[in-house]
Amino acid sequence: MQTHSEERHDLPTATTPVRSGRTGLVLWAVGAACLLGALLWRSGLPATQVRTSYGLAMGIGAAAIAVGAVRARLRRVPHGRAWLAFGLGLGAAMGGGAWETLAVPEGSHPGYLIVLAVGVPLVAGSLPILIGLSRARLDGVLDSVLVAGAGMLWAWELQFQPTTTDALDRAHLTPLAFVGLCSAMATVALLTGTHGRISRTSWLMSAGFGMQAAAIVVLPDTLAGRPYAHSGLGTGMMILGVLPLVAAVWVAAANRPQAVTPRPRVLRWWAPAALAVGSWVLQTVVGDHLDGLPGDRFEQGLTVVVGTTLVTRVVLMVRSEQEAMGALESQRQRLETILGDAQDHVLLVDEAFVVRDQLTFPAAATPAAPEGLTGVCLLDRLHPEDAALMRRGRLLAAAQPGISHRQELRLADPDRVVWIEGTIADHTDDPLIGCLVVTFRDITDRRLAEDELFRQARIDELTDLPNRNAVRTEAETQLLGASAAHPVALLYADLDRLKVVNDSLGHHVGDQVIVAVARRWAQLIGNRGTVGRVGGDEFVIVLPDTTDVDPMATAQQLIDALEQPLDLHGLALTVTASIGVATVVEPSTTVDDGLRDADAALYVAKNDGGNRARAFDPAMHAAAVERLRLEQELRVALRDGTIDIHLQPLVDLPTETPVSFEALVRWHLADSGMVPADRLIAMAEETGLIVPLGDHVLRRACDAMHRIRTEVGLPMSVAVNTSVIQLLQPAFVSTVLTTLAETNLPAEALVLEVTESLLLDEDGVALSALTALRHAGVGVSLDDFGTGYSSLSHLGTFPLDELKLDRRLVATANDSVAGAAVLGGIVRIAETIGLRVVAEGLEVAADAQRVRAAGVQLGQGWHFARPMPVEDAVAWLRARFPTARRGRHVADLAPVADGGA
Repeated sequence: MQTHSEERHDLPTATTPVRSGRTGLVLWAVGAACLLGALLWRSGLPATQVRTSYGLAMGIGAAAIAVGAVRARLRRVPHGRAWLAFGLGLGAAMGGGAWETLAVPEGSHPGYLIVLAVGVPLVAGSLPILIGLSRARLDGVLDSVLVAGAGMLWAWELQFQPTTTDALDRAHLTPLAFVGLCSAMATVALLTGTHGRISRTSWLMSAGFGMQAAAIVVLPDTLAGRPYAHSGLGTGMMILGVLPLVAAVWVAAANRPQAVTPRPRVLRWWAPAALAVGSWVLQTVVGDHLDGLPGDRFEQGLTVVVGTTLVTRVVLMVRSEQEAMGALESQRQRLETILGDAQDHVLLVDEAFVVRDQLTFPAAATPAAPEGLTGVCLLDRLHPEDAALMRRGRLLAAAQPGISHRQELRLADPDRVVWIEGTIADHTDDPLIGCLVVTFRDITDRRLAEDELFRQARIDELTDLPNRNAVRTEAETQLLGASAAHPVALLYADLDRLKVVNDSLGHHVGDQVIVAVARRWAQLIGNRGTVGRVGGDEFVIVLPDTTDVDPMATAQQLIDALEQPLDLHGLALTVTASIGVATVVEPSTTVDDGLRDADAALYVAKNDGGNRARAFDPAMHAAAVERLRLEQELRVALRDGTIDIHLQPLVDLPTETPVSFEALVRWHLADSGMVPADRLIAMAEETGLIVPLGDHVLRRACDAMHRIRTEVGLPMSVAVNTSVIQLLQPAFVSTVLTTLAETNLPAEALVLEVTESLLLDEDGVALSALTALRHAGVGVSLDDFGTGYSSLSHLGTFPLDELKLDRRLVATANDSVAGAAVLGGIVRIAETIGLRVVAEGLEVAADAQRVRAAGVQLGQGWHFARPMPVEDAVAWLRARFPTARRGRHVADLAPVADGGA
């Protein structure tokens, strides 16, 4: 295998001499000089030697052409048969000439017979195929005839006109015909060719035949039929004419791709016409001013042929021009039809932006481009702020000639804004154009539509304030310049309890509230900052520089601005708002970070009761991160079922016998311990997880009570805290009943504890759910009575079985006589309407004694037992009721004294 360097062994390197183009030209020049020198040296030889050398040269040329033609045929070059016929015919003609010169006595012309009988037919038959005459246009053939006829006239006149009788003699007619044939072949070779291109072989054949024709004209004895081979000049020209013909045959035989001129230099129609007219003028001058040269019919006939051909050529030229003009007119009409719907205007403009010419199509006629702009400076028609843009486009176009540069500009219209889209291209260096080309169209409607889309993308549709995207963009811009000297404040505001307005008065009133608040706040902030609505009832206010402005004071102003009722088309409504404030002093702070901090402060303000502002501190962010972490872990815990329950007993106060349990949710984290129940419930309600959490606790409680009733044998019940959010779920009733059925727990063994927030259910969805469950046997207990919305008037309107007193109400009864009287009154009312009363928070024996004295039947608290896991609850019951039997009521069993809990 050859290596890479071996493969390139014979390639020229930096030190290898390479024949350059200049060296080749020098060699050709030296060869031509030597050839000319040899011919000049030959012309000085005696006539006999000149004749002999001419005959030998023609014979060698004939042999070379014949060999080249045979080689071309054997190598199967294109048109090989035509090249074979051309070479053999030319070789026969040249061979006949050599025989005529060397071997034939004077007065006999058998060589001419070979030329006429063999050479001329073969050459004339093959030449049209080789030079593409069969594909030539008629005007090209006529031009060739003009040149051939003119050449014959020149030959006739320059040789001083033999008589008609002499001219028709074979000795005179043969060379005269050869002149015409050579002239015609030379011209046809130039004027025709494959696809209008002149090949190397065509150039060589034209040169060879042209030199042959010129040589015959120069030889004085040729047309007179006298021997001419002794003339050194004439025969030298004949030899020079043979060399290109031999070269043409051998080039064709080489079968190499032939280079052609990219733009063929063919004769124009006036060149052969001028030659023909010149020949006629020469013939006229010679015939009129030289004595002894009478006219000749042959000459007159030849002149008629040339003149007729010339007239025919001119007629064809005029006809071709008319056809071309018709084609151009058809093309123009076609373009007008195609461009009739074009929307573009085209202006030819000089470097001073003065319009030199204008092209406006009918469909593009608009006020943006009136007719008659020629001579007008475009800069005067543009908006003053956009004139500089056009100058800049001119510089860009000059830097990249011929390339269009697009621009959108405004016109100077006092009545309205007119937008145009234009391109400018520099064609000043193009000789066909020589100026700037400006195209433009009216895009006012499109720009107005784009501006409307932009407005919709950045303006809140309800309030016409900047929307979320626009506020973020403004905040990003301002935060880039934030520093300790120029802090930027982000205020995140949220309307308090707007949902109550939507649910009670309708969402259309809620939208009116948002619009009224937006207007009031936008008017208050003014140019001090940007007020935007980011969604729902949330707003963001960007204060770009709070050097002289207290962000907290501004937030309080926004809150105070809502103290005056909002006028909602005759409805006066007062709303409040909570605001979180984040002050940014680091330019590296992102918009997301700033809004996150402001939102964390807003969360604190909402949890503190709303209608207030809170400034961000890092602890808020840590709390927000912790909330997010707990939320994610709560989701995992609900999915994995790792949230547990503890049971705390409810006891009969007179006998201190446990009669039921309350299920309390417990969530233990490995890294942070037990999560407080109130925190867990609040987070579940905030994140929407209260429903799956409630369902999980309900199933765990039912499973636990089924176990207690089965293993201990006591028909006890379990109370489960239920959120109003659960009660509002359409499937809540079916969920409870399905859980009871799947855990084999009777309905009377379940008590649902609800809070007084149930009183806010104005639609009655929760009431309907509780009523249906109570009819199914499930007990209902009102928890935490004595706080919030407590009202004795509601006790008779809700389906209740039990009233659970809040520990704060019990503590008040212990602290004062009045409190004890209130507690006793509530107990008596509850008994009157058939409700059991349960007292929570009984921590010591004195608490139990006071509520028992007030008539409370059941109690719950650490005095009796703390909340315990299910396993411990089962063991606790077994210890207190060692002789319990399945099915007996706990009130009939005497517990074992344990010395207190």
